Formats: sequence, structure tokens, C-alpha cells
Amino acid sequence: MKRSLNNSTTAKPLLTILAPPSTRPWPRSGYTAAGGIEISERPCRPLYAAVFPSRRAAAMSLCVMITAALPGCVFPQDDSNEEYEEYDAWESDDDANGTINDPGPWSPDNHYSSKPAIDSCKAGAVSDFARNAALDAVNEVRSLSGLPPVQYIRAGDSETQAAALVMAANGALDHFPPESWDCWSQAALDGASTSNLHMGWSTAESDISHPAQAVVAFLIDSGVETLGHRRWILDPFLPGISFGSVNGKTSNDPTFPYVEAAALQVIHDQSADISNTDISYVAYPHNDYPTEYFDKNWYLSFSALPDRTSAWANNNVDFNSASIKVTGPSGQLGVTSVSHSNEGFGVPNHLQWKVTGLQNGAKYTVEISNVKVGGTSNNYSYWFRIN
Repeated sequence: MKRSLNNSTTAKPLLTILAPPSTRPWPRSGYTAAGGIEISERPCRPLYAAVFPSRRAAAMSLCVMITAALPGCVFPQDDSNEEYEEYDAWESDDDANGTINDPGPWSPDNHYSSKPAIDSCKAGAVSDFARNAALDAVNEVRSLSGLPPVQYIRAGDSETQAAALVMAANGALDHFPPESWDCWSQAALDGASTSNLHMGWSTAESDISHPAQAVVAFLIDSGVETLGHRRWILDPFLPGISFGSVNGKTSNDPTFPYVEAAALQVIHDQSADISNTDISYVAYPHNDYPTEYFDKNWYLSFSALPDRTSAWANNNVDFNSASIKVTGPSGQLGVTSVSHSNEGFGVPNHLQWKVTGLQNGAKYTVEISNVKVGGTSNNYSYWFRIN
């Protein structure tokens, strides 16, 4: 049996963590995206972290599902293999940076290639079925916003799997898990500090969630005011993702004794080269949009992309004087809860708002005016329809 916080209107943050900003680079080797994607160096982004509950999932839901908004930057790390010795039981059925040939449909029975064991701190390994399902989900939601697909970065698998293990073992989410936590490792810390995190509980060990559930929860980002998960997944400069997942029995909750944790790595020290694309903004929702990927009571969002050569060059966008107009078949709708920031979650400029009275099947036009880019005023217009 699974239950979720999807319909809760009173869910409170489980934990909130704010880390000081950092501009230190994150030197790291071996992070070449699979599939031949062209990548380039980019500076490290400011560091923020927050852990909030998420109240919505995709097709499946859990008793308690929480997601952790990941930081915009991480500190340098040791790239030695010593940190992985604790997890020598972790097995990969693939080469470190190979491509994923579509293995076929995902199911709970083929989720793992090596099953984890929380009580013995064995991280296990997800299968290509699970990796491909996570990658497909990320690329689907990106395509809906007109963004290019990303590749699967296998070099991150040991970190995401270790991060999922330490979260599951302790029944909590933290981008910087302390060494006192059960099953802690340097790999877990590195994975947690560079990944969106997701967790849920159920009454049966067989209740393994489809990887798309976490991806859609990150996209909608219910309860997360920064929309940090969404912004990382919809980052035009994202080169690729890695996915880790661990489930098993814990003693933390006798009513729902089985925990499931997932990590989706989206922070890298390299960026995808999008200089030859024509992307000028990132909007959510955009054009025809699936109803299961959108909450009409939550935030719409927009980021301008005046510079396609460098992520941080897009920090020079000012929404202070911007206005938002949303028009539907019956005229203009009310726009509320407008806010903006230039924090480094994905594209470092961000505008968000809520709209009253949205209806499925209706076509809406969004006009965003007087967006200042380097002192010059710019206007943007696009449409969406929730189907």
C-alpha cells in the first residue's frame, strides 16, 4: 500500500538548510557525457540547499514523499578510488561512460542489476532499465520546454547510488550528510551535494517507484518556493544526469517500514554547448503540456536566455520592472505571487507566478514585458495549453 502527501495542504518543511555561497571551482576529471555530447567548462555556482516535502508525484505515490532542492555549487573533492572501497559490493553492468541502448520497458522486477541491502550498507546498482527510464523522463520534460536532450553520465552512478543508500539508511534527506550517519561515505556526500533527492515510504518492499515519479515530482516542485529542482532539470546547459535508487526495510516507521530513496545528479563542472541552438527562454508550462506534469495551483516559471555561450552570463537579467499578462479564451486572468531571483539554480535568472482560474484544454498566451537585459528592455510571448 502506498499513500502520499499529494493532497495535503498543511505539509510543513521537514528540514531546511541554507549554505553560504561559494565561487570556488570544482575540479574534477572523467566527467564526459555519454553519447558524444559536446561539453565545455563553466564556473561553479553559488551554494544553496533546502529540503522540503513534495506533495505530488507522477503515476504512483508514496506514503510520505519528500524532495531535496539541491545546491548550486559544491566544494572540491578527492577523486581517489579509496572512498569507494566501502561500496565494493556495488556492481555496474556497464562501462563507466558507455551509452545506453534501450533495454526495454521498466518494471519493479528489473529495477536493480544488483539489489541493495540497507542493513549491511550494500548500495547495489540500478539496471539499465531504471537508468533509461530516468533519462527518458528527464528528456521528455525537457522537450516540452523546447530544450535539447541530455545524455546519461555513468561516471556519476557510484555517487548517486551511495547517496540514495545513505538517505534510505537514515530515513532523511540532507545534501551534506554528516559522517555520523549510517552507511556514510565520501561518495555519498559527493552524490548528495550534486543531486536532487527524493524519498518515500510504503508498507511493501515490492513498492518500487518508476524513476519518472521522482523526475515529475522535481518538475512540479510542489511546496518548494525556490523551484530549485525544476530549474536544474530545465537547465539548458545541463550536460547529463546520473540516477541512483535504494529501497528496503528500516526500523524508523513501524506503520510504513519500507523506505525508498533516489538521487538524480544534475550538477557537473561542465556544461552542454548550446551555442548553436535558438533557445531564447525557458518557460513552464510551454505549448501543449500534459496535465499530470502541472499543478494549476502552483507556480508557472520563466527564465530568459540572452546568452547561449555561458550559463553565468545570463545572470545579467533584471525582472524588477517586468510585467506578466496571461490571457485565455475569456480574457485576462489574475496573476499572483510574483517573485524573481538571480540565484544559481540552473539558469541564474528566474521569474515565477501563479495564475487563478486556469482550465484544462484552454489555450493561454503569456506576455512578459520590460525584462531588462544589460539595461535594454525585452519582451517575450508564448502560449501553453494543459491537456
